[in-house]
Amino acid sequence: MVCNRYGHLPFIVWFALGSLPAIYLPPHAWLVPWLKFASVFILLPMCAVLYLLSGQKKACRSPWTSKRANRKLFLIAIYVVAGTAFGACIHGRASASCKMLCLGLPEPSSLEGRVATDPRKTASALWSFELRLENAFGKDGAKASASGSINVYSRKSCPVKGQKIAIDIPSGLQESRNAVDAWQNAMARPYVFIDKTSELENASAAELARSQARNKFLMLLKLAGSSDGGPNEGTGRRPVIGRLLVPRAGLAAGAILEALILGVKDDLDPELSGSFQKAGCSHILALSGQHVAVLAALLAFVLGRIAGPYRAKALACLLAAFYLWLVGPSPSVLRAVIMFWLSSLFAAMDRPQNSITILAWVFVIAGCLDPVSVYALSFKLSYMAVLGIALFNPLLDFYLRRWLPPFLSAAIATGFAALAATAPLSVISFGSLNPLSPLWSAMAGILVTALMWAGFGAAAGIYALSALGKAIGLIAGYSGMGFLSIFTDFSSFLISIPFLLLEALMKLAARIPSVQIPENKMGLRFILAVLLVLFFYLLYALPHVLARKQKRKAFFPDRSSSQL
Repeated sequence: MVCNRYGHLPFIVWFALGSLPAIYLPPHAWLVPWLKFASVFILLPMCAVLYLLSGQKKACRSPWTSKRANRKLFLIAIYVVAGTAFGACIHGRASASCKMLCLGLPEPSSLEGRVATDPRKTASALWSFELRLENAFGKDGAKASASGSINVYSRKSCPVKGQKIAIDIPSGLQESRNAVDAWQNAMARPYVFIDKTSELENASAAELARSQARNKFLMLLKLAGSSDGGPNEGTGRRPVIGRLLVPRAGLAAGAILEALILGVKDDLDPELSGSFQKAGCSHILALSGQHVAVLAALLAFVLGRIAGPYRAKALACLLAAFYLWLVGPSPSVLRAVIMFWLSSLFAAMDRPQNSITILAWVFVIAGCLDPVSVYALSFKLSYMAVLGIALFNPLLDFYLRRWLPPFLSAAIATGFAALAATAPLSVISFGSLNPLSPLWSAMAGILVTALMWAGFGAAAGIYALSALGKAIGLIAGYSGMGFLSIFTDFSSFLISIPFLLLEALMKLAARIPSVQIPENKMGLRFILAVLLVLFFYLLYALPHVLARKQKRKAFFPDRSSSQL
């Protein structure tokens, strides 16, 4: 029976499933207002019927006529219909935001607005950021109110998030490029190339503090992973192995620490980034749940011995909030942090929940907080990866433990489970597929964990020693920076070892051929995506079919064998 199989799922899962068809309708769909009206119109009689059924205490023996089963079915239907109404509201809010761009003037010569994102350096050494428009000015001095957002590429200036600036656009805005997905096309913003920006107002105190803390942390990470040697270069103070390894790493170790911990790829080597992409491990360089999990494990290891398990969990939640504030609420980081919060909350309430239930809660919360982010490609890949891990990881881990040790089978199973859910969407969006990427990701995961832990420890040590050196200088009249130089040399030596191993692994993985489908063959991409969906569905259904077959054999044995 339906309710016997799926009635045990929490209501939030049915609510999220009901919202999906309405959320991912094509943009500006005429069906959205009808879905809202129909959902509310259907909910009222369903709630009335459920109220009548709740008064029937007597249950029949037949499972199909059981009042309890009917109540479950009506509850599931109510959750699905309510989710449809929620999805229609999210769709409407996102569709409205797609039409918000209004310059106010036919051909403005300059624009004013506030920086909405942290500036990032592109491969062509331009600063890229999103500008939320407020005013537009014409060549004759006319002024009009503007709304919406555009992408700005600046050659010289790097403003702070939240700062009000002005830009000159004598040549006008450039139209956004076409994407594969209809929602990405609808939400794509026009862009403009400028030489510099004019600062009108400073950012808020909170944004300035965040920018200063972020820049300070970036400087510490760059110093921890750098190997330029500083004042000790050529003095022979560096270890012998360090003199051989560290110069080969150069400044790239500090750059990859910035990408792994703060998501800043400004100084990352393009060749190394291309090796990650060819190996199918580009997700390692993007902040995701894996990085939050590494940080959570580090915090649990450090704080658990000092404050105890419960206080350590509470402190870890606070530090996760600080980390989210520091790096910015990207879809993958926001999902990972909210999942960490909810899992900690449910565990503190002595009501632990499975990953699918927590993921459904996070999906609904993220849709309420930022409806537009639901349509971002990083959002879809992040949530599909977690869903794939929840569905496929136990099965794959069970099969792999026959040949591999537990820690290795768990890592590889997690990678293949994430690939099973994200491969169809990745093929459609990027046209590339590396079947061995979970293997490379599992091997790189150990090195990435070592890099992040060493980077955090080195940054904390450099900050503490620099503060101590300043204090000693103020008290004793001399500087204690010599200890800082020795510590920096030693930290760069330690960090360079896992970095060089990770670099060699990615270059080796990039040489292995993978599936590459060009953008002009979208039909082939869709065919491969459908085949992947069917393959992984059969892989998921196979053990259930075998278990059902064995169960039928137990209840209905073969007649020929019974006669013998």
